[in-house]
Amino acid sequence: MNPLQKLSWGLVLFAGLATAAAGIAALVSPAPEPPVLGDLANAVPASLRGQAWAGQVVNGSCGRCVNQSGTFKLLGGKLASESGVEAQVIDTSGSGEEAQMVSAGLLGIAGPPTGSSEIVLKNLGEVGDWSFVADDGARYGSTDLGARIWIADFIFTRCAGPCPLMCEAMKTLVKRLPDNPRLRFVSFSVDPKHDTPEVLREFRKQWDAPERWKFVTAIGVFNLAYDGFKLLARPNPEPTPGSEFIHSTRFTLVDGRGRMRGAYVYDYENPESVGPLVDAIVRDARALLETPERVVDHAHDARVHLVDGRGRVRGVYAPDREQELIRDARRVAVTADRLLSVRSLPKLNAALNGTSFLFLSMGLAFILKKNVARHKACMTTALVASALFLVSYLAYHVQVGSVKYGGEGVLRVAYFGILLTHTMLAVAVAPLALITVSRAWRGTFDRHVAIARWTLPIWMYVSLTGILVYLMLYRLG
Repeated sequence: MNPLQKLSWGLVLFAGLATAAAGIAALVSPAPEPPVLGDLANAVPASLRGQAWAGQVVNGSCGRCVNQSGTFKLLGGKLASESGVEAQVIDTSGSGEEAQMVSAGLLGIAGPPTGSSEIVLKNLGEVGDWSFVADDGARYGSTDLGARIWIADFIFTRCAGPCPLMCEAMKTLVKRLPDNPRLRFVSFSVDPKHDTPEVLREFRKQWDAPERWKFVTAIGVFNLAYDGFKLLARPNPEPTPGSEFIHSTRFTLVDGRGRMRGAYVYDYENPESVGPLVDAIVRDARALLETPERVVDHAHDARVHLVDGRGRVRGVYAPDREQELIRDARRVAVTADRLLSVRSLPKLNAALNGTSFLFLSMGLAFILKKNVARHKACMTTALVASALFLVSYLAYHVQVGSVKYGGEGVLRVAYFGILLTHTMLAVAVAPLALITVSRAWRGTFDRHVAIARWTLPIWMYVSLTGILVYLMLYRLG
């Protein structure tokens, strides 16, 4: 045996020892499951309960989100084939309560996406057209506001409850926000019979309201409150002086297109809440005024959330963490491999490599004992197993694509070293095996033996390292 042949058999020995070590490591040191980040509890849709799934929150009416969900669906095919975990697009564009609950639950656990300069102000609906009588006796309405941003509340001048405090808060807003021609303030009186233009005029003097703060009213104020602003405003069925009307204590921020972009309920019985409320309105109004290009009505979130069969969030993954997602999905999946599923093919490939190595070893033993008939049978079986492996391998990667190794450090270096030699010799072993077997079938045994001394160790090495690559990639990586 010349030095090159000794080297080839040394590689076989190395591959055998490494495969045994990797197999033992995979059995005694299973990879830890990802941590539990939070529990969605009842927010999990009924169709997904009891199974692991990966979800992405999108808004189906947004072109950017549609493109994003298309990319996610492509990932979903790979995810399902490699881990058995299905991908779910959580579309919040409709009125479905289920999607809203899931979205709120996922974002509540994961928090908003980081690294984004977007400012999210949800679109709460359009106020619609309106035209009332202002404190100066002239008509004032949505046409006069045009493309302006405005802040609204509902009050009445005889109110002995929250209205004076709401006016105080509105006055603070007027002072704190810039005197910008694109910004207005509107207080709607829910007492149109009493709050005539004269009464409203005296009332605005009481609050030293500038021209950009309007006081308006009309008989249609209740319809506007209910249909436009989606809040309560109506006569009190049991009125007492100062409480003739029941109305919401909400401030509403409206953008230049007549859409409500902020709703802020004033808890007038809790003085400590006034500061944070005013701060929130000022912050959001400034965003619409000063950086409108950054304001969106929903978060563009490309992250994927992994949820196990018990409704627990087990990981949140940015788009560049695809392999970590697939790895963790394998660990939390509760569905078993089907016998002929794409997901089962890597195990089948490893089994076929193992079968090939076993029959190659038996064939070697038989030929050393001069048992030619059994040697032929073993080598033919090894050839069939290797051919089946090639078909299974190609079928898997045509559907799944390349699978990246997720390990780090020394193991990563070792993996790519083994993979490189495995791939190079696998390319060589196919023609070598066919030539070797064909020479035996044709009876040219001297030429058969000459090439078999090279083919056998290379073939055994490729079979062993095929098992080793599977263990490192799917069990240890």
